[in-house]
Amino acid sequence: MSNNFNFKEFFHHYEADSMPDDIQRYHILWKSVIGQAVIDATSNCKRTQSLVEKQKAISWLSDFSQDFVHTCVLADYDPVYVKNKIQPILKSRTKKPDKAFLVRLAPFTEKDII
Repeated sequence: MSNNFNFKEFFHHYEADSMPDDIQRYHILWKSVIGQAVIDATSNCKRTQSLVEKQKAISWLSDFSQDFVHTCVLADYDPVYVKNKIQPILKSRTKKPDKAFLVRLAPFTEKDII
């Protein structure tokens, strides 16, 4: 069994007139997943839980995982193209938190951070 999902085969059983609209809706849904990951990765969050989600999004967008590739395919995007477009955004919008913020998150002394 193949891991590739073929929209045209899936919708082959439905009306031909509705097929392009239905496929487009699914593409938009998966494009939204990628868009939300970019929003999460580039957010200026302060809460610990939000920081965890931010790091997950950065990791997901940076790694070329099977999940990332599959999501891009479902969105009708080339995964390499998406990765090449997203990497400069991540580099410019994500930065390491300042030392004071790190001190609040972990039981480090200032010497440990420097």
